[in-house]
Amino acid sequence: MTRTWCVAAIVAVSLLATACGTAEPETGSGDSALAANGIPAKPSAEVAAAFVADLNAIDEDIVHGKPDKAVDRGRNQCRSVRSAPTDEAQLVDLTNKRFSSPHHPNGFGTEVAARILAAVRKHLCP
Repeated sequence: MTRTWCVAAIVAVSLLATACGTAEPETGSGDSALAANGIPAKPSAEVAAAFVADLNAIDEDIVHGKPDKAVDRGRNQCRSVRSAPTDEAQLVDLTNKRFSSPHHPNGFGTEVAARILAAVRKHLCP
C-alpha cells in the first residue's frame, strides 16, 4: 500500500508541476476563454468611450457613473447576440434585464433597450 501511495503522490506532484508550468500568461489568457463563450475581449479605451458616449446620449442613467460596468454588461450582451442573433424580441428583453440602474431597477423599457442593443452591436460585438 505504501508503494501505491508513493507512486500516486509522485504522479500528482508531476501533473501539478506540469499544469503550473504551462499556464498561459496572465494577459490575454482570460480573453480566449471568454471569446469561446461568446464574450468579446475588452475593447480599447477609444471603443469603450464611444460605447459609453452612445449610452449616455440615450440616457445618462444607463451608465450612472459606472462606465466599466456598462462596458462589461455590453460585452455580456454579446453572448446573447451570438446565441440568438435573429431573435430580436428576446435580445431586447435580455438587454432590458441586463441594463438596469438604481433609478431603473427593472430596466429602461423595450424602446430604450432596443437602442442599447444597437449600441452594443455597433461597438462591442464583432
